[in-house]
Parts: sequence; structure tokens; C-alpha cells
Amino acid sequence: MSAQQMSSEATAKRNLKMQPDYNRSSRNQASSLQRFKPFIDAAVAAHTSDLTESRGPFVIADFGCSTGLNSSDAVSHLIREVRAKYASSQSCSSVLVVLNDMPHNQWSVLFDFLNGDQRSFLKQLPGVFAVTSGISFYKQVLPPSSLQIGISNICLHWCSQLPTKLSNHGFSLFGTEKEQEAFRKQAAKDWGSFLQARSKELVKGGVIVANFLSSQDKAASIFDEIYKSVEALRSRGVIESEELVNFNCPICFRSVEDVSEPSQYERLGLELLRAEALPQSRSTYYEDFLQHGDLDRFVSEYVNSCRVTCESTFSDALNAARSEADKAAVCAELWVEHRARVARQPRLFEFTWRTVGVVLRKL
Repeated sequence: MSAQQMSSEATAKRNLKMQPDYNRSSRNQASSLQRFKPFIDAAVAAHTSDLTESRGPFVIADFGCSTGLNSSDAVSHLIREVRAKYASSQSCSSVLVVLNDMPHNQWSVLFDFLNGDQRSFLKQLPGVFAVTSGISFYKQVLPPSSLQIGISNICLHWCSQLPTKLSNHGFSLFGTEKEQEAFRKQAAKDWGSFLQARSKELVKGGVIVANFLSSQDKAASIFDEIYKSVEALRSRGVIESEELVNFNCPICFRSVEDVSEPSQYERLGLELLRAEALPQSRSTYYEDFLQHGDLDRFVSEYVNSCRVTCESTFSDALNAARSEADKAAVCAELWVEHRARVARQPRLFEFTWRTVGVVLRKL
């Protein structure tokens, strides 16, 4: 691996860190989860592992748990469905949940949520235990043949590394065709790595269910608006041209077609059971705005949702010679700029978006 590749991989890993208030500012992801639950139900129905030979806990893993709120909703639903299916046996009386995310995840926020919030699956369900794993989900996380059901919700659009520098934008959706192709190849490679790792971890008859952002969504304009706010800082002299060029977000969206070819699963001993687009989602923040009519509230809630996702990427793009206090001040200035942009034309942020759901089983 070249020094440039190592730097791109390290930057991408840092960029996977969400901000501490992600739980409060990820309502769009939460709304998508409601549409994803039928896929979770389908995964449980497809689970065929022989539990009569299992003496340990029923092992579930959430790949990309972040700070816990949306993860806990999905995991709680999954555990209830599993226990309903196997109600006649004691095989699921003890459930072990492995919460996986990157080393730079806000783990203390997750722990506070798990132990202190009544929405936590640890508070809601008896006989459930949790451990954490701070390693990329593109690598093997669990021992071979130990995982019964794995889940990943709105995480797999993050690439393991930045495949190429974007020449005229911070998001690959607006890159050149060559740059977009590099991102698509990286996303395909990462999906293969994810599958290979899960294939090793799953027991025979175990299942994986994943939900990720679709390349067919209609939300591209919101990323362009974020980049325009970064450009405005450069125009005002708040950041340098080099810092603007360094602002590259390592994300790539996939289509249903990207994950529908059975051969990519068969060679790993996996069976594709379902791959389809979920029903279209609308921006939760804008839908709420239409009801309450409070522009300041809408701007604050919407921009915070952008900040918790993109701020670490922007901060990493800033000159390394800047002090941490200076970086924090520049980051704050970005969101002041973006708030003004959203307030001027709130209708621009009435967007729809789609995700793709996949269910796989280990043969």
C-alpha cells in the first residue's frame, strides 16, 4: 500500500466518527429504520440455524452502531422477532449483542445511552447483554461460525478509504466520470470485504440484513449546498484554497443492481434472499417544518443533522498547523454559513431519498 493510500485510509477512518449529539440529530435515519423493519422481519424468518446444538447465547451484531439510539431501536425489534419465532425453546433466553463501530466512535456517548436511557435495549429487554468492538466492519469482527444475525443500517455508504482526490467538489456525486468510477470501484471492493468477513462469522443458516443509501435517491442537492457553504468560507478568506480541495467525503451510494448479482454471494457461501429499494423517504425535518412553521427551529434541526455527519470530514480537511481551538472556530463558522443558506431558501431542503435493503443467508 502506498503512502498516499495509507493517508486516504486513515482519513476515511477518522471521517467515520459521528458527533456526540448524533442521537438527537439523526431523525432521517430513524425514519428510514421504520421502512427497514420488514427486512429485519424477513431476515428473522429466513434464519435456519440449528439452535439445539447451541449452548451459548444467541449472538447478534450491529455493524455501525454509532451512539446507540437508532441502533437500539433496530436491535430491540430484532430481538423481539427472534424470541417470538423461537418462543417454544429456551435458545434465545440469553442474547449477546455485539455493537461494532470504528475506534473513533463516540463510545462514551454510546455507553451513557445504553446504561441510562430507557430506550436502550438493555433497559427494555431481559436476558440481553452487550459488548463493543472498535474495528472496521470491512474486517472480521467476530470468531468464525459465531454470529446468528448481523444487521447494518445506513452505514455502508462510507468507504474504507478515499479512492481518489475529487478535483472540483467535496462529494463524489459531483465528481468527474473518472472520479465517480473510482468511488464505485472502491464501494464494490468494500462490499466484497464486508461480505467476506460476515461469511466467516456467520453460522450455517445465519443471516445478514443491511440497509444503505441508494444511488437513485433525490437528495444530491443537499450535498451540493454543503459544499457551497464550504466554498463561501474560502471566498471570505476563512479557509485556504488547499483546505477546500482537501474537503473530500469518502462516501458512495449503491444501486439495487450493484448488489443483485448472485455470483458475488455464491462464491462466499452466501445466498441472496432479497435486494430491493425501500419506499421513498422524505426529509423528516422539512415535513415537521410544514407542520410547526417555525423557520428557526427547522434551520437549527436540519443543520445539526448535517453537522453531526460532516463536521469531522471538514475538520480533517483543515491545515494541520491550525490549533484545535482554531479548527473548532472554523467549523462553527461553517455551520453559521450553512444556517444562513438554509434560512434563505428552505424549500431547497425539501428532499426525498431512498435506501436499498438486502437479506443474505449463510449456506
